[in-house]
Amino acid sequence: MKPNRCRVTLLVALLMGMILLSSSCLSPEKQYHSYRSMPSCQWVWGDTLLFVPSLNDSLSRYRYSVEVRHDNSYPYRQLTVALSVAHQDDSIVCYADTLSCLLSNARGVWQGQGWGNLFVSSHPGRTFTIPRSGTYLLRLSHLMQRDTLPGIFNVGIKLERITPQ
Repeated sequence: MKPNRCRVTLLVALLMGMILLSSSCLSPEKQYHSYRSMPSCQWVWGDTLLFVPSLNDSLSRYRYSVEVRHDNSYPYRQLTVALSVAHQDDSIVCYADTLSCLLSNARGVWQGQGWGNLFVSSHPGRTFTIPRSGTYLLRLSHLMQRDTLPGIFNVGIKLERITPQ
């Protein structure tokens, strides 16, 4: 019986992610870091990814990064995403942004770190503030013209606190 290509590649992606996390120094300002897996190794239009961090410093700014794990079957150079941030107790969005993640250069060479046909890249966004401490809902969705994006294995969010000077 042949192993499912998606499952094998997903296993390699998880292993690579654990190696990268364990070998890198983690910033003491890092507040939150989490990935969501894509069913069938593809991101379908309307599948909004939900992240739920606790943010406890309303005097600081937070910088977000979108992290993408994909393989060679992803058909585009970039991935455009929309992010919204709202406090869990109310549905009022306190921050919204659109980010274009450049996954390859003009010659088609994938950016970020890779192993075999799997690549991981991080794309820093802007900074934002929160109105009060608490649990927040971060919603991330893709804004590409194609309904289903093949080759996307995981998408993550990293938040870093930028302390006031």
